Amino acid sequence: MKTNTLFLSLLAGLAFGMVSLTSCSNDDDDNNKKKDMKFQDASDVIDLSKLADGYVYTIKDGSVLTDTLDNKGIGLFIAEGATVTLDNAVIKGTNGESYDWGGLHCKGDATIILKEGTTNYVRGFYTQYPGIYVPENHTVVIKGDGALTACSNGDGAGIGGGEDGAGADVTITGGVVIAKAGGNEDHPCAIGRGSDADNSDGSLTFADNLGVFITQNLYRSVKENRVSDCRNNQYVQINKCAHGGATASIYDGERHNISSCKWCYVTGYGYHSFGDYGECGVCGLISLSNNTDNNDRLDHWNNAEKSVVLSDRTLYKDGKWN
Repeated sequence: MKTNTLFLSLLAGLAFGMVSLTSCSNDDDDNNKKKDMKFQDASDVIDLSKLADGYVYTIKDGSVLTDTLDNKGIGLFIAEGATVTLDNAVIKGTNGESYDWGGLHCKGDATIILKEGTTNYVRGFYTQYPGIYVPENHTVVIKGDGALTACSNGDGAGIGGGEDGAGADVTITGGVVIAKAGGNEDHPCAIGRGSDADNSDGSLTFADNLGVFITQNLYRSVKENRVSDCRNNQYVQINKCAHGGATASIYDGERHNISSCKWCYVTGYGYHSFGDYGECGVCGLISLSNNTDNNDRLDHWNNAEKSVVLSDRTLYKDGKWN
């Protein structure tokens, strides 16, 4: 039972690949701490380390969050319909009853952009809430080319609902996204509802080129199970599919043509992606480097039947071109 009547009356007006980051649990439980929270708008570039304690901030459209918020009594609410960019943002929520919201708490629909090349981390505040909270019947879109880990501080989903809350609609179109739910016996899902199994999970949509890995062992999910595996596991990772094992044909020295992939729904032309010994991991084409010694690659693939594009040149036994 909360005793802070000012806090309650104010809050009642609100609608409610591989990346390794810090643990999602918060050992510094603050359940007995009470705050007279104040409300303040925030916009532009927001340095999380400099936000004053004891405020609930409304993050406006176009804002950029950066730096670290570490166990402060603060609320970060994304305004209805706002687009917010994460630029190496780290949010470690304080686990206390007075802070009953997610690490990033969406008031309604929201878009979260992961800035290219950045690593971002969002942990919920009070134990019942997720890393990123989205109210039921609303949508969050996560996009960009950065990385994000979103996790509960106890009993919530990684992205979606609180302990007893329904999931919302989640769309992921890019980046590397890790979602980790709390570890209680009711098993909330990584993306969707909290621990109450009677609640809806909402919808979950991925871009066609994204694959899903489940558990911290990162087992790959077949494309037909991408959504259900996010509902039935507490740890998932979503990232761009490398199309390993796809059915693909060589088109030319730069591209291949994918007819089907076991892990995602991409088909059509794509560029070769060559490994250490010059093999494309999608179609198996061998690339031989121009004007350099190719003996290591030739020795590695000796006696193997491989397709090689020679580009109208002659390769001699010493691994060099004419």
